[in-house]
Amino acid sequence: IKELRFLRHLSPSRDAEVRRVTFHKGLNIIWAEASTEEEANPEQRVAGHAAGKTTLCRFIRFVLGERHCADGDVPNAIFHAFPGGHIVAEVFVRGERWIVCRPVNSALSSKCASDCSIDDFLAAPDDGDAYRIFMARMESLCADITPVTQLPDDSRLTFWHVLPWFTRDQ
Repeated sequence: IKELRFLRHLSPSRDAEVRRVTFHKGLNIIWAEASTEEEANPEQRVAGHAAGKTTLCRFIRFVLGERHCADGDVPNAIFHAFPGGHIVAEVFVRGERWIVCRPVNSALSSKCASDCSIDDFLAAPDDGDAYRIFMARMESLCADITPVTQLPDDSRLTFWHVLPWFTRDQ
């Protein structure tokens, strides 16, 4: 992933952006700096907690195909705060650039495009069948990641087994 944007609504406008995160090739470490006494949240017991690190990891897995953007009541809270919200990312799969757009509203469809920028995609987000093609590419990555094809219970190892390891939030 080169870039991830969380949008209030699907729009190329900078006003629609809640957050933009850029990544570098290789290992990216996300941490929260300790807050000053003036910034400290009295309900926050330990510095660095409740900063959004786990949510960012879940958003990454969500754009890579995970079914939900968070656990528990968090998806509902995100939906109520941003009913038109979308998570958009520039993802490279085997050297091919994809723009993946997932709505926080599960009633809306995910969209995708290959070989364009996020800004170009947001200007014209029609994708036809591209999201299905992207997901097939992601599912085929398992063979590139590990030579293991079978789990101890004799079931077949799939991309969905390894996806949580792409981002670790501990």
